[in-house]
Amino acid sequence: MIRENVRRFVTGAVLAVLAVTTLLVGPGPALADDAKPTAVILSGDDLEDSVEITEEDGDELFSAMLSQVSWLTGESGRAAVPDRSKLGPKYTVVIRYGDKDRYSYDLYPLAEGGPRAFRPGEQPDGRATEAWFFGRLNMPNALRLAGAPLPETTDVMTGGIGGGERINEQQAVDPAGDLFAGMGGLRGMLAVNAGVLLLITGGLAGIAFLARRR
Repeated sequence: MIRENVRRFVTGAVLAVLAVTTLLVGPGPALADDAKPTAVILSGDDLEDSVEITEEDGDELFSAMLSQVSWLTGESGRAAVPDRSKLGPKYTVVIRYGDKDRYSYDLYPLAEGGPRAFRPGEQPDGRATEAWFFGRLNMPNALRLAGAPLPETTDVMTGGIGGGERINEQQAVDPAGDLFAGMGGLRGMLAVNAGVLLLITGGLAGIAFLARRR
């Protein structure tokens, strides 16, 4: 009777851990095709028509545009609500996946004190928490190269808050990495924790079984 109870306990624990692990880790491969941005749409009051940027327009420009907003999904880099009279011209960037618009951000490359970015609550694919961020230092040049009528500034093409460096072919930007790296790291950590829990559960069950036999 005791042996049967131990067996049932171990079986139930193993099934529970496996279910949690599957939920946290999968289904990664099935989402791969849908997880890559395909276009960046730039619009603004001083742009006669919106501009669509894809990898066909140049991987460097496409990556530079994505890097302006790909990290605006969490808390890092948040800024206080600025004085709107000192923001300068506004440009809206929409990130498209396939034929579906998913994310939208407002960029202010000439804001007093440095570029700013705003994440609206209303998103093309749902809702998000409204938030202001300090923008990347290369924002004015990235938007200018994409077609915005902005003055040329120091040729800084990558870098975040407080710094930047010139982009080149040897230093490419991973557009999707910032969006999903945090999620992937969390899944990996939880999967490891689930595996450790499985080993501990099995060890405790084995010790209990041996103790009962003695």
